[in-house]
Formats: sequence, C-alpha cells, structure tokens
Amino acid sequence: MAADDDLRPLIGRLKLRQMALLVALDLHRSLRRAAEAIAVTQPAATRLLRDLEQAFGAALFARHAWGMEPTAAGEALTRYARSLLTEAQVTQYQLEPERAAFVAELAARWVELARTPAAERRVALVLANYPARDGRIGNGVGLDTPASALEILKMPGDAVVGTPAE
Repeated sequence: MAADDDLRPLIGRLKLRQMALLVALDLHRSLRRAAEAIAVTQPAATRLLRDLEQAFGAALFARHAWGMEPTAAGEALTRYARSLLTEAQVTQYQLEPERAAFVAELAARWVELARTPAAERRVALVLANYPARDGRIGNGVGLDTPASALEILKMPGDAVVGTPAE
C-alpha cells in the first residue's frame, strides 16, 4: 500500500472527521492534541483511527511513548486527506462575480458618501407603488414605514415632493 494509486478506491469511504483527524495527527503527533484540535473526545478519535486502519488494512500511525508518527501508508493517506480538505474549503467559498461586483460598487458608494461634506449630502425617501394587492404604497422593514416617512418629511431642510419622470 505504499503507492498513492493503491489508496484511490478507498478514498471515497473516508469521513470528513477521519480526514481531519489524519491531518491533525500529522500536525500534532499526539492523539490527545489531535482530538482537541478537531473537537472530539480522545476515545472518539481512537475509534476514528481504528476504523480507518481496519478499512485500509494497515497501521497508519506508529505509536511511541513520545507520540505518534505516520507510517508510509499513513503519510500517503494524510496527503490525500489534506488535499481533499483543502479542496472542500476552496469550493465552499467560491466567489460569485455578480455579488462581488454589487458589494464592490456598494462599498465604493459608501466611501464616496463618507468623503462628501455633510452639508452637501442629500437624503431621498422613495415610496414605490408596486402593482400589489390593493395598490399598497411603501415597502420597508418594520411596521412603522408610513410613520417614519412622515417624521423624515418633518425634518428641517429642503424637501422636494414629486414623482419621477416616466
């Protein structure tokens, strides 16, 4: 089982916790510290490792008084586990270009607003009459949208009331 190709048929049987344990064992060289690193009890980590070694039919880590070290099979399997865990993390955080562009534009506008002197800033209150049941006017979060709109209109300053050009 020294060749990496020998492990491929068994890779699909790995559990995520088992992969994490392999990587943690390789890093910490201690079952107790590896168990802590992946947030499981030491008996649970022992079972995970035992199940792996039974499935692969080989010892994956040599046990010593000073800790553990991977065998040749353990090194090969740990390489796969590390690769698969890294790939899983990368695919978990794939960028969505349209959302990224929206967030970048929003951030740029907030920066532009922050640079605008307070006296030059303008607030717009937009109430839309969407074709909805009973022609309701206003969309907002919360139950006080009309009351909030009235309070904003009462604020000192210039107010323009009108409808947008069609």
